[in-house]
Amino acid sequence: SVDNLLWTFFKSGGIILLFSILVATIFSKFLTNPIRLVKSRLSLVSQGILPEKIDLQTNDEIGEMAQAVNELISYLKSTAQFAR
Repeated sequence: SVDNLLWTFFKSGGIILLFSILVATIFSKFLTNPIRLVKSRLSLVSQGILPEKIDLQTNDEIGEMAQAVNELISYLKSTAQFAR
């Protein structure tokens, strides 16, 4: 009947919606955690604290950004040692 078909449609839509939210949440954590790591290290640098290198091994733009931050920290450390 139409009621059963409509009920099945809404159940299926709800399941798909919940699954989509779950996948989006997992993907966003996977994407934002490395960015937060780089941000925290840059925050330390802005306070004058030179942290250890970022251990992030990815072959994407976030990995390139982490490598650039590592190079910046290394350069700042060598400059600070030279100034002593």
